[in-house]
Amino acid sequence: MATRKAALPARGRVAATKNAAPARVPTPQHVRRLQTETAVLASAESLFVQRGYHRTTVDEIAAKAGLTKGAVYVHFKDKQDVLLVLLRRAEDRVLVPILKDLEDPDFNPVQKLVNYVHNWARVAIEQRNTMFLPILMSFEFLGTDDPIEQAITSMYDRTYEALARVIEDGRKAGVIASDGDAREHAAVLVAFMDGLLLEWLRRGGTLDGEKMTRVSRQMILSGMILRHP
Repeated sequence: MATRKAALPARGRVAATKNAAPARVPTPQHVRRLQTETAVLASAESLFVQRGYHRTTVDEIAAKAGLTKGAVYVHFKDKQDVLLVLLRRAEDRVLVPILKDLEDPDFNPVQKLVNYVHNWARVAIEQRNTMFLPILMSFEFLGTDDPIEQAITSMYDRTYEALARVIEDGRKAGVIASDGDAREHAAVLVAFMDGLLLEWLRRGGTLDGEKMTRVSRQMILSGMILRHP
């Protein structure tokens, strides 16, 4: 006759329960979705900056993100959709805060221009690829008149208009040079900062951010500012 094993005492059963591995809680679907989208965007942004949009494939984006090609298409319509999302993100992360400072009534025109230079330098250090993406894509999509170029043109136009208003306000206050068209001055200022960032990219990020900011401020503003208010 088989011998029955004695049942565990109640205290023993409680101890065994406590020592058991906790049940694994599944990751919510919305969290998994966000994690996948974030991985795709990070991968695509890096590749677009390093290699360009047209030389980057969806397969490469998926591989760098550690995903399948099908996973990318679950979350994005196509490669163009990925870039449009990245440009909207760049606008929110880079352009909107810069425009907010340019439109802040608590700053005078000179302070706004100084803030503009400093903000660009800060963002270039903290969000390097996000800053470079619109600049590099503006060359790659120049003259195409497709949604990518339209999105980039809109970003630049908003910057030109905000800077032109600051320059006009400074001229009225007698603190900024009054010769030439304000929008053209704004365009030159944008071109200077874009060129500076492209040089930084060519140098592999070896430029000193602090020194670059000081030199930029001195070179840009010495030709525009008549006096501090």
